[in-house]
Amino acid sequence: MEGWLRNAVRAGNVGGWDGGFPRYIWHREGNVVFEARQGAPGSGEYHGYPLEPSQPVRGLE
Repeated sequence: MEGWLRNAVRAGNVGGWDGGFPRYIWHREGNVVFEARQGAPGSGEYHGYPLEPSQPVRGLE
């Protein structure tokens, strides 16, 4: 998971910042969009999961 997190941040696929880390990070793999959310604020630890197709992420190509 760490590789796509870095790539997504470089691509700007993030939302909000807290403690120097983005709160949300999104990544598309085929037809599936994954979202990672920061655990404790400023921790830099993330929990990722696939989104439902009905949960689009604006701006994510």
